Amino acid sequence: MKILIAILPLVAFTAAAQDAGWQVLKDRRQLCQISVPPGWTADRIMAGNVTSPDKKSNVIFGGKPASVDYATIVKSAKDMFKPVKTIEETAARTWFVEAQPAGKPGTTWYLALSSSPVCEAQIRFADASFESSAKQMANSLKPVK
Repeated sequence: MKILIAILPLVAFTAAAQDAGWQVLKDRRQLCQISVPPGWTADRIMAGNVTSPDKKSNVIFGGKPASVDYATIVKSAKDMFKPVKTIEETAARTWFVEAQPAGKPGTTWYLALSSSPVCEAQIRFADASFESSAKQMANSLKPVK
């Protein structure tokens, strides 16, 4: 029991330090959610389009109806976004780096979860120093409970 009491404050402190000021946002249909850093703002018309204060990074995320098949979504995404590097491809999640248009700096990730509903996101960032925050965003994508 003493060990559990000693560990709980450490776990709570770690989670608070990692997510300090981060916001949990839901897509327009309330199907999927993602956490974003402080100060990011959602588009007034498209709630799943969220941009950083400096306008150098953004995420577009949302959920698909239950009738849409995960494999079909992933195939369509690969055809449309042209992966140049696979970060993860499992039965639970597909995550890859998209080809960037000529002359456009930065990185764009595509991510899809084999969940019900299927959640997907495109995370774009211009500065490589943002990658750790982008990973935290990617790992926070999930269906709304």
